[in-house]
Amino acid sequence: MTTKDKKVVKKLRRKRHLLLPDFFTKFASLLISAYYFIMHIHFVCSGNTNRSRMAEAYLKSKKLPGISASSSGINADKDRNGSLSKYAEYILAEEGIGQFASRHWVQTTKAIVAKADVVVFMKKIHCNYVLKKLGYTPPRYEVWNIEDVASDFWHWLIPLRKKKIIKDTKIFYEITDHVDALLKKLKKV
Repeated sequence: MTTKDKKVVKKLRRKRHLLLPDFFTKFASLLISAYYFIMHIHFVCSGNTNRSRMAEAYLKSKKLPGISASSSGINADKDRNGSLSKYAEYILAEEGIGQFASRHWVQTTKAIVAKADVVVFMKKIHCNYVLKKLGYTPPRYEVWNIEDVASDFWHWLIPLRKKKIIKDTKIFYEITDHVDALLKKLKKV
């Protein structure tokens, strides 16, 4: 029960001079949380520096009521590419949704994946990591088979390369198509 809801209940108690039993307060809390159910979608890729973060940013940018998004990477703890790839940062800025990207990478863990209602894996290898290495099977998940963006270890020393931006932009639009299709599926459920 939110603070606002608690204030409303207190106001009702004072106004009508009712002492509402504790079970009623708990029941009201359950009703309110069921009404405000939030579906959590989690995206998983390799380093959490490009694909999953772009998917998360795109979904968050839609500002859909009742839907939240997060992302992680199965090798994010190796932090080979830094926080967000230069190319992903550029593409998200060009699309006007850079502010929706998480600022730091997150390592995929069983606890993180278990909190999600829907888990989206960018490739089968990410799904296998969660199923076999973490020993967890999400109740609902999809494998999108989105091509990995080849990391450029020296990307901060060289200017943005046009061919790489074009390739990464195509991957971004492939991700947005998949996100939109997922949202349509979820509306039907």
